[in-house]
Amino acid sequence: MRRHLVMGWAALALAAFSSLAGLEASPVGAAVPAPTPCVGCYVPSPNTSWQIQLTGTINRSVNATLFDVDLFDTPASTIAALHA
Repeated sequence: MRRHLVMGWAALALAAFSSLAGLEASPVGAAVPAPTPCVGCYVPSPNTSWQIQLTGTINRSVNATLFDVDLFDTPASTIAALHA
């Protein structure tokens, strides 16, 4: 099982690097394209307070407006409480 997983990752990496073969670097001084607007995306204001916590019990006593938590390991009840 483990051998298949490693071989799978190797194949994925090879495919990813192979797809980059045709790409060329932009010349120095080339114009950067304008950002693409994301209608409906949440964009926090520059002064938004953040709490990033990806492990352990979420510390809800932190005075933060936005919490960045692990989506897979954080219980849905905790996420609902943060939304409340």
